[in-house]
Amino acid sequence: MIIKSISYQKVKNLGNYESERLEAIATISEDESASEAVSQLRAFVEFQLDAPVSPFPDEHNPLFDNVPADNF
Repeated sequence: MIIKSISYQKVKNLGNYESERLEAIATISEDESASEAVSQLRAFVEFQLDAPVSPFPDEHNPLFDNVPADNF
């Protein structure tokens, strides 16, 4: 079996009958391990759901300056 893309979705309960859903989809290269890609995608989605949200989404948020993209 050849896996060409993967997706991971998580729903976070916000309380007060509200939830937030986030899904990410990744394309896997031929030399990439599908298992490793799933782990990285899961880490990415979980980090994004727990990341602080800027009260001003159209402006620069310094909280995101020190988050290296290589963490995923």
